Amino acid sequence: MKSIPKTSPGLSFQFSLLLLLAISCVPHYAVAETEMPKSVASLSPASVQLSIHTWNVSSDDEFGKIASAQLHGSFPEFRRCAYAGGPEFDLALNIDPAWEASPEQLATWEEMFLSELDFAGAPQRLVELIKLEIKEAAGTPVVAAPLIVDLPNGHIAYVEFDWKCSGNPGGANTLLEGYALRGSTSLQFNFWIYAGREQAIAMANDIFAKFEKLDIAALTK
Repeated sequence: MKSIPKTSPGLSFQFSLLLLLAISCVPHYAVAETEMPKSVASLSPASVQLSIHTWNVSSDDEFGKIASAQLHGSFPEFRRCAYAGGPEFDLALNIDPAWEASPEQLATWEEMFLSELDFAGAPQRLVELIKLEIKEAAGTPVVAAPLIVDLPNGHIAYVEFDWKCSGNPGGANTLLEGYALRGSTSLQFNFWIYAGREQAIAMANDIFAKFEKLDIAALTK
C-alpha cells in the first residue's frame, strides 16, 4: 500500500500522528516533479492567476501512480489592500489508487482523511484566519456567522465579512474552504475573494464540477 498524500498548506492542512504512523508502515516510492496536465491546472477558476503550480508523480506499480498537485494564485481583479493578507487561492489534489485495492482499505483511508481534515472545525478556522490576516490598523471587520454547506458534489465552509479598504470599497468579503472525494482521490481548496457568498459558492461549485469530470485513471495509468 502506498503512502497517504499530502494536502494543501492553505488553511493548516497538516498530518496527524495517525497518518504519520500509516506512512511509516508502507513502502516508499520515487517521486518526480513533471509538467502539470492541463486538466489539473484547469481545476482553478479562470479568474485565478497561478503563481505556484507543481505536479508530482511516483513510479509505477500494479496499482498505478501516486500523484499530487499544488496550486496557489491570486485574483488580478482584486487589488490587495494594506495591512491585510489579501485575496488568494490554494488548491491541492492528491491521488493514491492503492487505497482502493479493497473496500476495507478505502474505508480506512477515508476515516483517516476526514479525521485529519476536521471539517467541523473549519468555521472556527476561517474566523481565526480573518483575525490573523487583517491587522488592527486596517479596521475591524464585521463578521457574519460561519456556515458549513453540503453541495451536490462537495462540501464547503464559508464566512462572509464586511471590511472596506481602498482596493475593496464595497466591503464584501468571503473566505471559503472546500473538499471533495472520489475514491481515494481528494480535492481540497480555500480562497478569499472580495465578493459575497453567492459568487464564492458559484466558484466552489465550478471547481467541484471540474473535479467530477477529471479523468483520474488517465492521470495515473
